[in-house]
Amino acid sequence: MLDVPTNQGSVRDVLRKAGAVTLDNWQPGQKGIIAHRGLPGVTADGKIAPECSVLAFQQAYDFGLQCSEGDSSVDGRKNLYWFHDKDLIGWLTVRGVIEETDLSSLSREQLEYVAYEIVAGKRTGKYQRTGQYVASLRDVRDLLNRNFGQSLLDDCRDRDPPVVAAYISHLPPKEKEKHYVQILPFDLWRPAQYFIERVEQNNPAPDWKETVKLVPSPHPHALAIVAGIRPADMTVDKLVEANWLWMKSYVEAGLQVKGFHIPRNGAALDYVNDNLAHFKGRKITTHPDLAPFIQDKAEEKLQLLVKEHYPHLPVVSPSARPSWSENGEHYLSGFHNPDVLTKLDLDKPAPYYFLQAAVPSNHFRLGVDILVCDDVNGAAFSLGNETYCSPDMEDY
Repeated sequence: MLDVPTNQGSVRDVLRKAGAVTLDNWQPGQKGIIAHRGLPGVTADGKIAPECSVLAFQQAYDFGLQCSEGDSSVDGRKNLYWFHDKDLIGWLTVRGVIEETDLSSLSREQLEYVAYEIVAGKRTGKYQRTGQYVASLRDVRDLLNRNFGQSLLDDCRDRDPPVVAAYISHLPPKEKEKHYVQILPFDLWRPAQYFIERVEQNNPAPDWKETVKLVPSPHPHALAIVAGIRPADMTVDKLVEANWLWMKSYVEAGLQVKGFHIPRNGAALDYVNDNLAHFKGRKITTHPDLAPFIQDKAEEKLQLLVKEHYPHLPVVSPSARPSWSENGEHYLSGFHNPDVLTKLDLDKPAPYYFLQAAVPSNHFRLGVDILVCDDVNGAAFSLGNETYCSPDMEDY
């Protein structure tokens, strides 16, 4: 698809232009693309590139994407690795919660990514070895040092941002500037001062506040946590008030905020009020089905507040594909239990809007500045045609 023409050149041309837009050099009106977990898949020479592997990050860079999102995780010995799932069995042959496991005690073979066979939405237990390994901080440093201009948006696990920020603060200046530490409020739901105190407990470099780049992210599933209310008690105004205070506290604390990651899915377009939404010709009036509409409407308002108060900062949003699709059916693997692949019931709002968000053009219609994207070719195609229309989704 790279050679498919658009109104602004080939998909390849648009991809390189949008891929050169970063959190540091973004200007109002620009649209950018960040590779989601690198560019996992199969390389041109037939190698398997697992998500968050060095090969996936390298493939993204080779496509012209200067920045990749990668999931940084802290293991049981407080060492830093890049790996998405909570349990290692999602991609390795060993089982164990990463935050409780000393990865340095595992053998080279145990740290090798494997590609599990999936049939009819279920893992069979069979797998293929990939020749790729869980990336350590040393591996990532080597990668970024050999690729001029490449950077990583470090999507930290819930409790990990203070530890990751402290780690990054000790890197040499030229390496430190290649990282953006993303902060999710599941555990860090208090204002920025709490984050600062947590970082200070992890022995950061003295100048970390001035040198470590941050990207606060009001995740939809954490909006109610920040607001201190039950999901069933959510209202848009309650969510916006509390989460806006949380977001702007990072700027007001003098930290190096480089953007806000505000996940959108488009459900706000079908929101009527906190007790009513329209979905596929039906009226939605009860929880939990109302939640996606209230959450996305709150995210929309947070997005507009950023545009009003911090117009120099980009709004980032994720466009993630389902874990597995086959014959028109879509499945998600669990972050906590990757053994389970759950079929998406598109007659329910939450999975329906998740799939809508997997189409990158939808985010550009919603006014997002930089897209963290799986379907980077579709994103470039929609940008190149300026109508924000993308080809039909394919099985992946």
